[in-house]
Amino acid sequence: MARFAAQDWRSGLTSPDESGDIARINLWYQFLEARAASDMNRAANAPPPAPSGDIYYPSVGVFFVRRGGWCLTAKVGCNADSHNHNDTGSVILYRYGKPFLIDVGVETYTQKTFSNQHYEIWIMQSQWHNLPTFGGVQQQAGAVFRAQDVRTAFSENDAEISMELSAA
Repeated sequence: MARFAAQDWRSGLTSPDESGDIARINLWYQFLEARAASDMNRAANAPPPAPSGDIYYPSVGVFFVRRGGWCLTAKVGCNADSHNHNDTGSVILYRYGKPFLIDVGVETYTQKTFSNQHYEIWIMQSQWHNLPTFGGVQQQAGAVFRAQDVRTAFSENDAEISMELSAA
């Protein structure tokens, strides 16, 4: 995933916007970009990891598998993570390095992002991630709002994950 992100970053440096200028979000991001440029270039040039890179990190609830040209990640932890988005059960799928099923991600951080109004921001709410909403009820913040009965299985040709999301 880091390699894909680095390749996207690199292509953004050479892709001008409609005005012909390369867009920059703000000075802080430009500073961070300058500090990370050499690492990002190294990551963009790195060979793809071996298909056996499948992994599940139960402590943070992150699942990652790769099969052929497909790469899948899933968040299966709880809604008490730092910088949480109430997105337990969300998935991201790439096909040959191109987004196939996305999760919107994050907008530019503001003062509200770090306030008690955090979950009023649309991107922090489960309905704006690739998750179902039943009866208008969205996921809530906190450790009790979590995936349960998470099961994973890995083999040479297969990878599986299942979870119960009703508590989330």
